[in-house]
Amino acid sequence: MAGSLSTFNSAIRIATLIAFVVVAQIFDHSATAFAQEAIRATPVKLSEAIPSTKRFALVIGNSAYRNVPGLRNTKSDAAAMAVKLRGLGYEVVHATDLDRRSMNETITSFLARIEPGSEVLVYYSGHGVELNGSNYLLPVDIPALSPDQERMLRTEGANLTDLLLDLEGRSPRVTLVILDACRDNPFREANGGATTRSLGATRGLGRVDPPRGTFVIFSAGVGEQAIDNLGSQDTNPNGLFTRKLLPLIGQEGLEIRPMVQRLRAEVREAALSGNGRSQIPSYYDQLLGEFYFRPKSQETEVPTQNSCDRLVDADASATSVLKADLEAGLEACTSAVTQFPSEARFVRQLQAVQEQRMVQRALNSDQADLSRAYLLLYPAGRFAADLRAHIATLGSASETKRAPEQPVNVPVPSPPTPIVVPQVDLGRVLQTELKRVGCDPVSVDGTWGPASTRAMINYNRFTHVSFETAKPTIEALEAVRGHSERICPLVCSRGEHIVSDKCVPITCKFGFRQDSMGLCAKIERPTRKIQEEISNNKVNNNRPTETRRKSNNYRLANNKIKPSGRRLFGDDLTPRKIGGCQYFNGISAC
Repeated sequence: MAGSLSTFNSAIRIATLIAFVVVAQIFDHSATAFAQEAIRATPVKLSEAIPSTKRFALVIGNSAYRNVPGLRNTKSDAAAMAVKLRGLGYEVVHATDLDRRSMNETITSFLARIEPGSEVLVYYSGHGVELNGSNYLLPVDIPALSPDQERMLRTEGANLTDLLLDLEGRSPRVTLVILDACRDNPFREANGGATTRSLGATRGLGRVDPPRGTFVIFSAGVGEQAIDNLGSQDTNPNGLFTRKLLPLIGQEGLEIRPMVQRLRAEVREAALSGNGRSQIPSYYDQLLGEFYFRPKSQETEVPTQNSCDRLVDADASATSVLKADLEAGLEACTSAVTQFPSEARFVRQLQAVQEQRMVQRALNSDQADLSRAYLLLYPAGRFAADLRAHIATLGSASETKRAPEQPVNVPVPSPPTPIVVPQVDLGRVLQTELKRVGCDPVSVDGTWGPASTRAMINYNRFTHVSFETAKPTIEALEAVRGHSERICPLVCSRGEHIVSDKCVPITCKFGFRQDSMGLCAKIERPTRKIQEEISNNKVNNNRPTETRRKSNNYRLANNKIKPSGRRLFGDDLTPRKIGGCQYFNGISAC
C-alpha cells in the first residue's frame, strides 16, 4: 500500500512538472509574439532606435591648390565641421590640402573603417567641377586642364558617383554627404578666362542621383556660386554655407529635412542682404526614415556648469578682457543659449562676452569710432568709463602730433559724422536681448535673417510698437532693453506643456495616452461583450478554414451575430458590427 502511494505521489509530481513546463513555454511564446508585434508597431527613428550606433565622418578641406586658384575659407570650414561632428559622437577623419595620392589613400582608409549599420557622413570643402553628368572633387595637385583633356580629369579627380557607390557598399544605415564645392570653374580661371570654352561646367556642381539611404547637400544650387564672405567688414573665418550649417546640426530634436529647409532660407536671406547675390543650397533625398544629428531626449537637464560658464568671466576687469581669448567663450555661450533658450544664466553670460568682445576690439584699436560705437550700444555698460578715457587718450595723441603752426583763417569745422555701428555687432546684441524677453530669433550670430525678422515682428505685436523689422536698429535695441520681464509668450511644441516657464514633455497618468494633438486622452477599453466576441473570433480563427466556415454559418443561423454589410469572397466570412465597432476576421475597427 505504501509503495502504491509513493508511486502515485511520484506520478503527481511528474505530471505537475510537465504542466509547469508546458505553461512556461506557452507564456514564453506569447511574450515573444507580443514583443515582436510591439516592435513592428513602433515607429523607428534612425538616431533614436539604437543609441549606441557608431558614427563615422570624413572631413576634407582643400585650399592650397598649386595650379588653379586657391580658396580662402575651406580649411577653416573643415576644421570647424570636424570639431562640431566630434561633439556629436562621430569618429572623425580630418584631412586638409590632399593631393591625388593622399586623397585616394584617405578615402580608402576611411571606407575600411565603416561598419555595417553605422551612420556615415562625408564633408568636402574645395574645388569641384561637373563634366558630362559626373561630378569630380579636385585634389590640390590637379593640373590646369584644357578642354581637350577630359580623360585626365577622370583619372586625376575623385568621382562623386563612385564615392557614393563605395559608401553604399559598406552597408551603412545612413549616409550623409555635404559638399561645399560650388565655386567658379578653376580651369576657366587658370586659363585667364579669355576663352569661352572650359573643361567642365562654368560654375558649380551638377545634380546627382544618390543611392537609397543617402542624403546629399550642396552648398548652392545648379549654376550658383557658394559665397565665402559677405563683404569687407565680414571677419567670419567660415564661408556663408558652413557658418549657417554649424549651429543647425547642433540643435536638439531637429530632423534633417526641416533643418535643410531652414538652412536654405537662412543662406538665401544672408546672401541677398549681404551682397545682393543668389545662393540657395540644394539637396537630394534618398533617405529612408528620419535622421537627427541630436535626437531630442525626453527630458533635457540643464548642466550645473558647462564650457560657457568656464570660459566666460562676467565680472572680468578691462585689463583681463584685453588678454582673454573671447572667441571660444562666445561660441560656447551661443551654443548654450541655442540648446537651453529658457536658461537665463546662459543669456547673461552671452551678453557679458559680447560686451567684452567689443571692449577688447575698441581698446586694441587706435580708432575712436569703435569706442563710440560701444558707448552707443552700451551707454550704461561696465566699461563705459574705460572707453571714455581711451577716447580722451586718442584725442590727446592726435593733438600732440598736430603741427604747431596754425593758419590764421581757421575754417569752420564741419558737423561730426554720425557714429556707424557694425551691423553684425548691433544685430548680435539685439538678437540676445530679444531672446531674453522671449521673442526667440533662433540664432545669435549677428546675421539678420527671417527668424530675427519674425522675432522683431512678434515684439512689435505684443508691445504695440512699430520698429523696423528688416534690419536691427539702435532705437529697437534701447526699447527692448527697457523690459525686464517676458514679452512674447512661451509657445511649446506638440506633446509639451509649460512648467515653471519652461517647456517639458507631457506625462499622462495610468489609463491615459497622448492623442494626435499631444493631449492626454482616456484609453477606451472594450466592453465585456466585445471582449468575449474578440476572444471567440481569435479561437475561431485558429481552426481550419472549413471548420471556421461551418461555425460562422451555425452562429448566423442561430442569430447569435447579425450580419452587416455585403458578403466577401474567400472564406465567406461576414463583417459583423457590434456597438460602434466593426469586426472582421478577428480585426476590429472602431
